[in-house]
Amino acid sequence: MKRLLFLLLLLQTTLMASAYDIEVNGMCFNLTSDSTVAVTYLDFIRMNEDYYIGDVVVPASINYKGKKYAVTAISNKAFCGCSYLMSVTLPSTIVTIEDDAFLGCTALESVEIPEGVKELGDAFSGSDRLKTIVIPSTVTQISSRFISNCQTRKEIVCKPLTPPSISTEKRINIEEYDYNRCTLIVPRKSIETYRAADAWNLFNRIGGFTVDKKGGMKIEMAFTEFTEDGLKYMVMSESPKEVMLYGYEGEKPTGELIIPAKVQGYSVTSIGGRAFERCQNLTMVTIPNSVTSIGYRAFFVCAGLTSIEIPNSVTTIGNEAFSSCTSLESVLFAEGSKLTCINFATFEYCRNLASVIIPNGVTTIGQVAFCGCDSLTSVSIPNSVTNIERGAFSVSGLTSIIIPSSVTSIGNTAFFACRSLKSVQFAEGSKLTSIGDMAFYNNEQLEPVTLPASVKEVGKDIFGTYKSLQPQK
Repeated sequence: MKRLLFLLLLLQTTLMASAYDIEVNGMCFNLTSDSTVAVTYLDFIRMNEDYYIGDVVVPASINYKGKKYAVTAISNKAFCGCSYLMSVTLPSTIVTIEDDAFLGCTALESVEIPEGVKELGDAFSGSDRLKTIVIPSTVTQISSRFISNCQTRKEIVCKPLTPPSISTEKRINIEEYDYNRCTLIVPRKSIETYRAADAWNLFNRIGGFTVDKKGGMKIEMAFTEFTEDGLKYMVMSESPKEVMLYGYEGEKPTGELIIPAKVQGYSVTSIGGRAFERCQNLTMVTIPNSVTSIGYRAFFVCAGLTSIEIPNSVTTIGNEAFSSCTSLESVLFAEGSKLTCINFATFEYCRNLASVIIPNGVTTIGQVAFCGCDSLTSVSIPNSVTNIERGAFSVSGLTSIIIPSSVTSIGNTAFFACRSLKSVQFAEGSKLTSIGDMAFYNNEQLEPVTLPASVKEVGKDIFGTYKSLQPQK
């Protein structure tokens, strides 16, 4: 027993001693290099106590034992549990703010993240009074936990022209959260880029801002909502007059749905993310030629939907837009389609889809776009396609495929487990340079394949273990 108590005391002493390296003017720091430090907490035992109170100013540098250190990071849990912390001023030297840096700071109402920060973790979880967060233009990567917690915010202002990449965490499924309460404000000229970007396209409310000559920010979009004939609309622009159809009021729509081209003087230009998700008794949808974008999971698991025609006005279709529409038999892209990409899992698990003619102009068939389409025996790929990504047609019913000469890469498992696939042909003049791992793996009926001379990179087990299916040149 004495030995156990001694070990516990030793552990506590070690934790307390190793929590920070330097304390200057009541603030704790850890050394991160021979010239930089990160703000940290007092010690592990007292981490959730109110060590930092009121208005806190983090210095740009500190002096310790005659040496100067730049303060470049706010470390994990640095201000965790400081329930009386009201505001934080951060210096321009900060480049990283880690996960949980301000976890549970329930009184925190104001924080300005300085230009220069490149990586932003989920720093403000549980800081529910903080309704507006401004992400500086220098940020290039954001934690997926930060995005998932945006559902509690009123407004996120994201200054980068290019949407920051979102780090993935297995325990966080950002797609399961409701982002309709939060407005995302981005540079006016980048609105469409954000709407098309993974994770960012989860926000239906995406407004724009411009900067005047004095550096002032002007928000150009205010969101007004109204309901017409049971459908819910959000005003996206007053000039031109445009709205997004983003859902319905009351019971889920059933039978045939005709989306109007105009409503109350506004053009219906987009169908928002999750607008009709899981409307399982919806059998037919008419999309007008005014619509230019169909959002993330707009018709996800509409199990009763049997056919869909995509008008030529549509330029983007969000991830999983028609995924798991298990009764969907026909997808028709109108002549003159402006679509350039079949995105991630767009038609995944559409088990009754028999054939598809991909419109000319599409350059990418995205990851698992047609994965699990058991009845898909025929697909026409135009000569505009350059990339067929990971798992694009895996576990589908394809019997033959012609790869056009424009295709330069075929991703891992692109045609994996297409058990009825017998013939793969590469068009004359093929520009194909790479084939990913297991691209044609587990296709028992596949006849010997002649690879184009242009191929330079061949992944592992592209045909599996069937000796008769080894590539021929």
